[in-house]
Amino acid sequence: FDIESVLPAAYYDIMRCAPRNEWDEDFDWSKNVFLGGPPDKPARWACLSAASYRRMIYLQEVMTEEIMKWFGGLGSHVPRNCREQEEGLCRSIWTTLVKQEGHVAEHLQNRDLFRQLRDLRTRSYKSQICDECKTSYLKVIRKYRKEAWKVLEDVSRGDLYYG
Repeated sequence: FDIESVLPAAYYDIMRCAPRNEWDEDFDWSKNVFLGGPPDKPARWACLSAASYRRMIYLQEVMTEEIMKWFGGLGSHVPRNCREQEEGLCRSIWTTLVKQEGHVAEHLQNRDLFRQLRDLRTRSYKSQICDECKTSYLKVIRKYRKEAWKVLEDVSRGDLYYG
C-alpha cells in the first residue's frame, strides 16, 4: 500500500523470523498456539518479492554489524562524573552487564539489537552502579538505540549501509 513508515518495523520483524519455518506449512492451528521468538518464529516467505527478500537479507547483515559495533562501544564507555573512573565497582558491573547482554552468538542468532539494548538498560538500572554512572549509561544506550533505528529506517527504505 506504499506506506513507507511501516517498513523498518516490518523488515525488523521478518528478519528475525526463522528461514526454515514456513507459516502455512509449519504452523498448526490445531495445536496450542505459541509464536516463539527467533529462531522459531515462522513467516510466509513465499509472499516476499525478490527485492524485499534481498533487502531483508541485507538488513540481517547490517543489524549483525550494528550489534557488534554498538556493544563494542558500550563496553568501552566511561562516564565522566563517576568518582571511581576507569577502575572500581561501577566499571566492573557495567563491563559484566555489557558482556552478558552483548553475547555475540545470541545476537547473531536473534539479530534483536533493540531487545538486547532494552534488557541492558533494565539490568543496568537495577544494578549497584552509582547514580552518575547509571545516568551516563542510560543516555548512551538511548543514543545508540536512536542511531541504530535510523540505520534500520534508512536501509529499509533502500539506502546503502556504510557502517
